[in-house]
Amino acid sequence: MLVQSALPDRARIRAGTREWLVVDGRVSSRTGADVLPAEARRLRDVVAVVDAAAFGPLYRAASCARSGDAFQLVDPGGDRTQVTLYPETLLPSSFHLREDRVDVLDYLRTPTSWVPRELAHPRLGPCRVVFEDGGVQFPAGYFDELKDAPPTGDTVRAPIPGAVVESRSSTPIVVDGKATQLVVLADPGSWAARHDVYRPVVEELQRQGQRIAGFPCLFVDEDRRGLMAAPFRQRDGGQSFDAPADYRLSDVPSGRILVVYPPEGDVDARVEAGRRLLQRALANRGLTATGAMIAQPFLHLHQEAPADDRLRAAPVRVWVPIE
Repeated sequence: MLVQSALPDRARIRAGTREWLVVDGRVSSRTGADVLPAEARRLRDVVAVVDAAAFGPLYRAASCARSGDAFQLVDPGGDRTQVTLYPETLLPSSFHLREDRVDVLDYLRTPTSWVPRELAHPRLGPCRVVFEDGGVQFPAGYFDELKDAPPTGDTVRAPIPGAVVESRSSTPIVVDGKATQLVVLADPGSWAARHDVYRPVVEELQRQGQRIAGFPCLFVDEDRRGLMAAPFRQRDGGQSFDAPADYRLSDVPSGRILVVYPPEGDVDARVEAGRRLLQRALANRGLTATGAMIAQPFLHLHQEAPADDRLRAAPVRVWVPIE
């Protein structure tokens, strides 16, 4: 599960193709599915584990008093949490809030701190928590409850590198990608000229029975700008691509990718915003890019050059392979 949260009482949780919102203990689905009581409780438990892993009760405490071998914390709202420590340390071993207790089983030691990574919850059992980013400024309304049915297009068929369904996250998330290939082209700059060079490549790929793996790719790394690409994959049981002599091919291996969908602006603005968001996420999370950073505007470039109104509204997927 991916948990994005403004602790302690607001969270968006994703698992596979489903997404939920937890606000002040209320659980709702952002993908239109009913939420059963047992599922709602499980999601609230997940938020409780994340809050414990983030030392939320410690940061929110307005007062602290010793109670035997434990400490009683009281936050500004009056909620009480009992904290116990590992012997002869300042490392919490458990957080007991209301009827549930979350145990911290193991820590990751970094050069500057100790970070909980293995925790246990009475209903969830053992849990591994990995922090991917912190201090995120979520867009306004990111944790608002939906007033109507979820908007259409909330999930998309991922253009590249694999045919999996992923949500359009406006903050960078890590997903698994399948291997694909690219026909790399010089980027002429204008959309009309891009259409002219892109269309015959797609036609050649289709003529040879290759599967087009989604929308056109624009390289956005500083040292790769001026390049674009057509993504494709060999069909199961099909023939490999016999590239013409003047074609330049590149491989994208399967593996983890960091991906983001900037929510605002025209195509150019979203491409630039995505580049900045991924660069920040790479630095903050200590991730290493293993390939080019690529933007994919949702444009059918092989059919026609996009009109201005489409360029103002088209979603853009920006991603980079990582390790």
